[in-house]
Order: sequence, then structure tokens, then C-alpha cells
Amino acid sequence: MTPLRVHFLHGLSDHFLDFIRQRIDHPVRITRNRGDGEPTAEPDLSLPPDADFDILVVSGSLERRHLEASPNLRAVIVPWAGPPPKVCDLLRDFPHIGLHNLHHNAPATAEMAVALLMAAAKRMYPRERDFRARGWPEKQWHDITAIQLAGKSLLLLGYGAIGQRAATACHALGMRVRAVRRSVERETEIAPGLTLHPMGEWKSLLPLSNALMICLPGTPETRGLVGAEELRALAPPRLFVNVGRGEIADERAVYEALTDGTLEGAGIDVWWSYIDTSKESQPGAEANRPSRYPFHELDNVAMSPHRASLSREEKDNRYADLASLLNAAAAGDPIPNRVDLWRGY
Repeated sequence: MTPLRVHFLHGLSDHFLDFIRQRIDHPVRITRNRGDGEPTAEPDLSLPPDADFDILVVSGSLERRHLEASPNLRAVIVPWAGPPPKVCDLLRDFPHIGLHNLHHNAPATAEMAVALLMAAAKRMYPRERDFRARGWPEKQWHDITAIQLAGKSLLLLGYGAIGQRAATACHALGMRVRAVRRSVERETEIAPGLTLHPMGEWKSLLPLSNALMICLPGTPETRGLVGAEELRALAPPRLFVNVGRGEIADERAVYEALTDGTLEGAGIDVWWSYIDTSKESQPGAEANRPSRYPFHELDNVAMSPHRASLSREEKDNRYADLASLLNAAAAGDPIPNRVDLWRGY
């Protein structure tokens, strides 16, 4: 049996090379560039003149010459959840090459989504901060700002690997969950109190929902999807959570809804402003803010610095998921998680 030929363009550490080999049950020949497989400022992107591989694993930038180097290349795997738009754009010129991503971060991201929802509902940040600073409050038993989630309704935008887990967890808390998904054609009951709806119905579900949770990818179709009108359409008490992409919600609308009382609380992991982490030094604190609006001054928002997918187990999960894709390819089965190059996910 001819071994599957896999090349890691941005390198792979010895540890994870062994980790992957132990999880593949079929003949595979793995080659790699210099590097440990993590994005670096100056990666080694060279390929040998006689490059011949079936699958190319790409952790960072990708160039046309890499796709043309091997006549047998049939798939590119990006070992992250979201493939870069430039990679999708480039691969549209190579319709015979599939693009695949990983869903290894789904459990951790779903857990963060639920944690942010609960933190927003319970006003965890200001209560924890004040308790640390001043100890027991004078009127401890008169604090009725927390919102009980049991009995409330959640509208979940996106029912993929992350959304499914978040929906199950929120449903277990006693919430009525309505999730929308592009591939759903009609309302479908998953369980009592948990239903799927076509994406086109999502705005009509807002008045039936107290909380809005975004688990969608960032694409031209989803950019600016949620604005002031949609936030006001929620039923009070209104809560907002975003673990998808910041650009899906209007930045000003979210800030103003939190300041004028439209939203009771929010939990946000993805933002509108990011810094260049490749630079050795960063400018002052204001330039590092994740928004042009002072969310950090608000007591009704739980702020997370885009770390929903991070955990102690993240790298093991990533390479285990990657090994499962390579195993399928080596066995001659369809490679999971194929990305729609036009939708970007």
C-alpha cells in the first residue's frame, strides 16, 4: 500500500511528530520544514525541488508556488478553526485541492461561551472586584442585580461544532434554546425546549429571546449582522455573548446598548481592535484597548482577550484532531471538515 505523503510547511516539533504517528493506523510518510508548527515571524517556506506530497499542512502563510510544487497535492489542512481568507482566495484557483480545518477548539470555546453568559447574568466581575477590595458588602442580601438563566430563552446564531455544545449546556441549565443554522430548511425539534431554525428566521426569533449568543464565523455575509435594532428587539432582561468574531456585531451598537440599559449584560471574547503580537514592544495602554469605545469602564460586561479556545489541552487536542484527518485520508476515506471556499468555513 502506497503511503500517504504529508508535508508540514511550517514545521512540526519532534514531540508532536511522534504524537501524530502513534495515532495513525495506516502507512504515512511525513516530511517537514524547519520549525515547530506554530506561526512565526520568519517561517521557513522553502520546498525541495523534488517535492511530492498528497497533503500540505499549513500553519501560516501560503503561496501559489507551494500549491504548484507537487502534482499529486489533493488537500491543504489548516490546523486551526478558521482558515485565513487569503488561503481561501488562493485555493479558489485550484478547485481540485480541498481545504480542511480542525474543530479541536469546539469544547473549550463552547465552555467559554457559557461561562461568559453566566458571568454577564450574575454580574460576576463587579461583585468579585468589590469583594476583593472591600470584603463583605453592607447590604449583601439586597443585591438583586443577578439574572436567573433557568426559564429564560436563548437565541444561538450558529449551530456548528461550538454552537451545538453551547446549546446543550444552556438547555441543561433550564433555558429555552432556539438555534439557527444555514443548512436547516424548517423548524426542527432536537429536544423539548431545544429547536433548530433556518438562518433566515433569526430576526423573528429575537422578541422571543432574552439572550443572544454568537457562534458564527466571520465572513462577508455575517459582518455587521447584529446592530442596535436587533439588540433592542430582544426580550428583557437582555444579554449578549460573542465568541464568533467581533465584526459580526456593530461595535458602537453594542457599547451604547450596554451604557443605556438596553443590554443588562454582555460577555465578549472577540473584539474589533487587535494589536500586532509579533512586535517586541507595544505602545501605551490606550492603544492596546480591544475597542475604540471604553468597554473596560463598564461594570456590566465580562471581557475576555480572545482566549476562548485556549486550554492546557489545546495543543494535544489540535494534533489529535489533525491525526484523525490524516488517518481518514490514509485509509482512503473522505477527509472531514472540508471548508466551503466561498463561505470561508
